[in-house]
Amino acid sequence: MNRIAIIIGNEGNTRNFLPGVSKDMANYKRFLQSNIGGAWEEDEIISSKSWTTPVLERVIDNLKANGIEYFLIIFSGHGYAIKGVDTYLELQNNDDLALGTLQRWLQFNKSLIIADSCRKFIEIIEKAQASAQIRLFSDSHAVPRYKYRELYNKGIEGLERYHNTFVASAALNECAEDTDQGGLFSKTLLDLTSDIGNWSTTGIYTIKALHPSVAEKVHVVSQGNQNPQIYPSSETLSPPFVVKPSLY
Repeated sequence: MNRIAIIIGNEGNTRNFLPGVSKDMANYKRFLQSNIGGAWEEDEIISSKSWTTPVLERVIDNLKANGIEYFLIIFSGHGYAIKGVDTYLELQNNDDLALGTLQRWLQFNKSLIIADSCRKFIEIIEKAQASAQIRLFSDSHAVPRYKYRELYNKGIEGLERYHNTFVASAALNECAEDTDQGGLFSKTLLDLTSDIGNWSTTGIYTIKALHPSVAEKVHVVSQGNQNPQIYPSSETLSPPFVVKPSLY
């Protein structure tokens, strides 16, 4: 299974700086490289704060041409939505990528897109204005690393041919909370994966299976102001996010 993870970060500028973006990027990369996160290798992860729309499109096109079958796209930064139009990810100042455009680039591949960003409605004529260290993810060394990769790949292979799931950290017309420990949604999601690594039984834990617990906690912590959403292309199938293989 040829797969790639692209981590995109945009901290904003001095007027709308997001201190948690760097933590989110480091935390996601550390999680993916852990065994339970799918045992991704260094050369399977591209992480940068310097993406632009043309560069990202070119990179994705090149990766598809080179046989990549599964894309995991993670965005941490500023975003917004235009009612009845689309959700937008702000890659750079005055460089906003529409979710629909990103999904179109990936439409003939299996993909999971996670966006920890605001989705507050704005008018078309206006522009959006905008307690832990990096966690160590528990790995069991009794199970060989290749078994984690095999189980993760099995989860991807079980998806329908052109599967796409989009996970948003907030509902439409909501903002996403950020802290110096990372975005509230990302921190909650990765804390849950750490708990699974430490305590849960073996198996494949899909993003759809994890979503209700994450969404509920974010809702409570934000006092109802942030409500994560998931938009799958299948009612029954979902990409793997955490894996715990059996030794035998």
